[in-house]
Amino acid sequence: MKKVLIVLLFVVAGAFICGNALAITTYIPHITGGETGWTDYLQVNNNTSSSANFTLTLYNGGNQIYSHVFSVGGLSRSQIELKALHPSAETGVITYTESGLVFRVSYNNLFGGIAEFKTIDTLGSKVGLYFSDFTSFVQWKGAAIANMGSSPADVTLHAIGGGSILGTHTMTIAAKTKAVGIHSVWFSSLNLSQVESIVAVTSSSSLCGIAISGDTALSRLLFTPATPVNFSPPPPPSYSGTWFFTGTRYLNDCNVSGIPTTASATNYVTQSGTNVVVVSGSTTFSGTTHEEDGFEVYSAPQIDANGCRTIGGIRSEGASDGTADSTIVLTVQCGSVTCAVGYRGTAVRQGVSPAISIKTESDVTLDAFINQCSQQAFKTGSGLSTVPLDEEGLKAAATDALKSTICGIKDNSVR
Repeated sequence: MKKVLIVLLFVVAGAFICGNALAITTYIPHITGGETGWTDYLQVNNNTSSSANFTLTLYNGGNQIYSHVFSVGGLSRSQIELKALHPSAETGVITYTESGLVFRVSYNNLFGGIAEFKTIDTLGSKVGLYFSDFTSFVQWKGAAIANMGSSPADVTLHAIGGGSILGTHTMTIAAKTKAVGIHSVWFSSLNLSQVESIVAVTSSSSLCGIAISGDTALSRLLFTPATPVNFSPPPPPSYSGTWFFTGTRYLNDCNVSGIPTTASATNYVTQSGTNVVVVSGSTTFSGTTHEEDGFEVYSAPQIDANGCRTIGGIRSEGASDGTADSTIVLTVQCGSVTCAVGYRGTAVRQGVSPAISIKTESDVTLDAFINQCSQQAFKTGSGLSTVPLDEEGLKAAATDALKSTICGIKDNSVR
């Protein structure tokens, strides 16, 4: 018993004596590697009377590109130009044992803007980046979000404003790298004034970052460290169900003769997470949800009875209430001809009341729609010939046709 007590006392005493020998880590989520208009400094203050050491390690693309042990004298300050150590540095890690050391990162822009923040001591799985609108000089808002873990992180960004989540964006950030950009890089449909904060969420405690804003001239800057937060986003909307589409033709560069000016289709939608599958007629479309409260799906390339290749696309927006602005597009490749036909209008999920009633010139199922389009393209393009399948081109044409309607859907909707 006495031996056990002596061992315990030795361990406790060792913990007190060696307490300052425990390594402390702090993080630099953003270094402007490769940007000649910025100068980045690491400022270190030693608040003790004795000199102290720290190790600075820099990374680019997830790879260690620099590491060195520095010393700071007692009650002294050290200033290190980070990109002078390596011009491509993007993120950094500092380890030290003296708790009296304080680290800051400072930025000086060529056009006069300066900013500074304390290095980040705590990583989180959910971090908040907060923007200020108390001054009119804030003309852009951005963020640098770093994954300082040892493996890639799937990160979902939530744009928040006006009491709700305005949009989400998911991306993968490799270990020891960062994602950096203005808000429109991730939320292109949101205005500057709408975005009050961004919360980044991943599955492990590996994130840190800074909220970045300033004026267009880069003469005034505001950098604020991200904060670990308690954040519980509402579950994503589910779009599963039977949707009845009715729309008006807005595109016919295939010059299909006799195709109705209005069309209808019944779309069976199933959703798992962000993945969406739509069955319309005999055609299956697959894709994902998007930040405009809806989904965008495409069919696989098909060769129809006329020997033409077809790819279709469906996009719905504002769908969570069961009534969506919707577009259906078909692109066709026959011989040397590639063209598109599209309808836009409203899709209503079964069970939503009131039902939409539209007087149509003629109804056409999606299968019949595909057949008519490909027949005309077959005639124009002289059949299949020897032109190879351009799957990427067909899908790109469908995407362009869908996206070309985004600005007009709301104004021209039959809702």
